[in-house]
Amino acid sequence: LLVAALRGRFRLLVLAADLIVPPLALLALVQVAAIAIGGALVLTSGAAGPLVMAVGLVAVFFAAVALAWHHVGRGIVAPRVLLRLPGYVLWKLPIYWRLVVDRQRAWVRTRRDA
Repeated sequence: LLVAALRGRFRLLVLAADLIVPPLALLALVQVAAIAIGGALVLTSGAAGPLVMAVGLVAVFFAAVALAWHHVGRGIVAPRVLLRLPGYVLWKLPIYWRLVVDRQRAWVRTRRDA
């Protein structure tokens, strides 16, 4: 899609961008890992640049999610539900771990009631 968009089919660029961005829970977990790695670098080498960049990206992430919620999601998701999002991200952690460690390789056919 990206190659086709760069060759002149610009409408496909939106679809390519949608496929490039991971699910928000996974993106949040990756950002937490980036902050942890940046913190470890500060402690071991004193280099604060990666940590500052990771914290800045997290700020942009939260601002983007808040802006999207404000413009489109207020009628769908109540503000109190947003407070449960960190728990949801932690709930997803075992799912993503299994995806990396114990990936399902065979197709499991869903039973159908005829």
